[in-house]
Amino acid sequence: MSASKDSNDRVFCVVVMTPAPGKMDELEKLAIEGAKYNEQLPECLSFHATKTIDQSSYEKGWTDTAVEGELVLVHEWVTLEALQEAGRTEFSVKKRGELEPLMAGPPIMKISKPFAGSRK
Repeated sequence: MSASKDSNDRVFCVVVMTPAPGKMDELEKLAIEGAKYNEQLPECLSFHATKTIDQSSYEKGWTDTAVEGELVLVHEWVTLEALQEAGRTEFSVKKRGELEPLMAGPPIMKISKPFAGSRK
């Protein structure tokens, strides 16, 4: 994999996972392992594992309290090909197999290309 950082080639991958009852801690552990693994890959520009926050009190103002709702992974790659190649590694294939029994259903995955934005 070559680490070209042309912003026109970059892609973001967003994965939303709903844990099976009582499985959030195990799901978080696997997400942390994924973050550590991807941190070593020069083609992965960023990797964030987040949990949804309570938005039920929108009229009163949201809280920053994480809830046992969903785990959201957001990672940025130098190219779509780099993301695809990383997804075929032995590590990735093994971790996907470990994730399946921890989720209430299949993950929702969106891959997108940036067209505007900023970073500080």
